[in-house]
Amino acid sequence: MASLSEKHPSKAQLQHMLDAVTMERDRLLAAIDNISDEIWFADHHGNFTMINRAGLLEFDLNGRHGVNVAMLAEGLEIFRNDGSPRPVDEAPPLRALKGEIIRDEEEIVLTPREGELRYRKVNSSPVHDSEGELIGSISVVRDITAGKRTEQALQASDIMYQTLFQGSKAGILVADAQTKRFLYANPAICAMLGYMPDEFLRLGVADIHPPATLPATMLAFDEMVKGTRNLVEAQCLCKNGSVLEVSISSSIATVNGQTHVFGFFTDITERRQTETALRESEEKYRKLHESMRDAFVRVNMNGLLIEYNKAYQEMLGYPDEELRRLTYPEITPEKWHAMEARIVNEQVLTRGHSDIYQKEYRRRDGSVFPVELRTLLIRDDDGKPMSMWAIVRDISERLRTEEALRKSEMRYREIVELAVDGILQGSPEGIIIAANAQMQILTGKGLKALLGQHVSELFDPADLATRPLRFDLLN
Repeated sequence: MASLSEKHPSKAQLQHMLDAVTMERDRLLAAIDNISDEIWFADHHGNFTMINRAGLLEFDLNGRHGVNVAMLAEGLEIFRNDGSPRPVDEAPPLRALKGEIIRDEEEIVLTPREGELRYRKVNSSPVHDSEGELIGSISVVRDITAGKRTEQALQASDIMYQTLFQGSKAGILVADAQTKRFLYANPAICAMLGYMPDEFLRLGVADIHPPATLPATMLAFDEMVKGTRNLVEAQCLCKNGSVLEVSISSSIATVNGQTHVFGFFTDITERRQTETALRESEEKYRKLHESMRDAFVRVNMNGLLIEYNKAYQEMLGYPDEELRRLTYPEITPEKWHAMEARIVNEQVLTRGHSDIYQKEYRRRDGSVFPVELRTLLIRDDDGKPMSMWAIVRDISERLRTEEALRKSEMRYREIVELAVDGILQGSPEGIIIAANAQMQILTGKGLKALLGQHVSELFDPADLATRPLRFDLLN
């Protein structure tokens, strides 16, 4: 029969066993304290009997024992994942004490330490002894705030992206850089080219450009992928066969390891048509401008010459680089300045144009010559005076001709008045319009009495038979 000492451990053995258990407990606590997740053990009475360092720090607790689960929950602001307040009896440790297993349940807690809302993921399970009796619950809590905020930011970014993408007035196509196939199309590009979104997914870059322009277009696409080019003007082929002129800007993004090209399309067909019309108009204007025999000039509101034709330049004798630095007062003799300023203020600025007027210009060689011009005002889109232009004519030859004619007429009048013969000047109908002094003597009538009479009223037919009149036709 075994002795009593063999059935019951000695005091030394018991102490050894207690020390071993204490050591294992300390090792377990040290290991648990090094875990970043919070670990909470509650006994079957609903009191936390073990809390690791992460849990103590998060809730600013001083001890690992004696914290009641319900009282701790009542002292905190805790919300369900949908933002609604969570009742105390829904606390995972308490539910686990009732035998429920909680997996990855999210909660939102206003923690005392940070004073901010923290997102947490909780796993709780009941704990049973070797005989299956419930002795408590264990809960593992992980702070997921950073990930949740990143997720929320991504969701907000995605909503913003979709809003911008869908609502953009510019057509947007996303293409795979390698295959050149389209991955996405926004409503604006669908409206622009006439395809449905799912139709674009069956197309590639080569399918929406005219064959004749493909080599240049594909080269531009490759340059966009390389980042050496981000803007190109091209032609796009619509579903109905019509062609649009477009401007395409691009950006590159890497999505899931694949390079995507984002193309932003703007319809510039109307702009191109306007540019073509403007270019044709400018060409017609240039040809008219250069072919005009009269001189043309345009000046800004400070009087600087900003545009003129060849006739104007040749009239003044200045080379182009000198003429463009001059103002019209600088090529006008000073005696005309006040008069011309008055015309600009009283006529051009008030009614938009002047009457025809005369003044003089000074050539580069210093010689002065007379000109005749009319000035017109040009206003900008806001109605403000922008510039003035004029057709300028050199009237030197005309004035010389007029002076020669005036002198010729004076000589003619002197000859007529001094003639010994009577001289009448009549209209084609025979009405007297002039008579010299000798004719007034011969007829015995003054000039006023003669003017307006018919030639036949002055002479007796018998006298005309012996002294016939001689008629000269004057043009």
